[in-house]
Amino acid sequence: MWVLCSLVLAGLAIFTVSAVSVPESQAWWFEDGPGSGQRAPAFSAKDLTGTEQTLAKYAGNVVVLHFWATWCGYCRAEIPKLKEVHQRWSSRGVTILAVSIDEDPARLRSFIKQALLPYEVIPDGENDFAISLEYGLVGVPLTYIIAPDGRVTLRFAGPADLTGAVERVLQDRARNPRVQPSIQKDNPTE
Repeated sequence: MWVLCSLVLAGLAIFTVSAVSVPESQAWWFEDGPGSGQRAPAFSAKDLTGTEQTLAKYAGNVVVLHFWATWCGYCRAEIPKLKEVHQRWSSRGVTILAVSIDEDPARLRSFIKQALLPYEVIPDGENDFAISLEYGLVGVPLTYIIAPDGRVTLRFAGPADLTGAVERVLQDRARNPRVQPSIQKDNPTE
């Protein structure tokens, strides 16, 4: 039994070290997900308040799509950055959608209440991890910055300079105000 535990701990240690500073080209935990310049896959899922969340709902806005879990230390370390991005730019068309891969919805709700998260949280575990699968997720944290035109601008595995990334996307948007949103409708009846 201790051999099995040792192997599991060794595997977790390797993943933890690799999640910190591996270049995108070597980041195996999202190699199947959309890359920079590609259209972000559409999805539809309810957040913890029961509100339907889709990318089409935020067409024309910058979306920070953040995959995380309550049990992930690196993910919890990203929360202050996400709160700062929300506080600074939510009124300027920046939306944070945090997709949790937690399997226990009660624990997730308790954590959200305690952490006072001001942005939408989607419990992907209640959705058979459909969003995580669509984005090729195999490790957290993973963050996509989606431009107003619906294309992936940046993606980060592990800790990231989220504030700097959003600033760059907003500066690009200010330089190119004529770029029209082209996010596909998640549901043709919307």
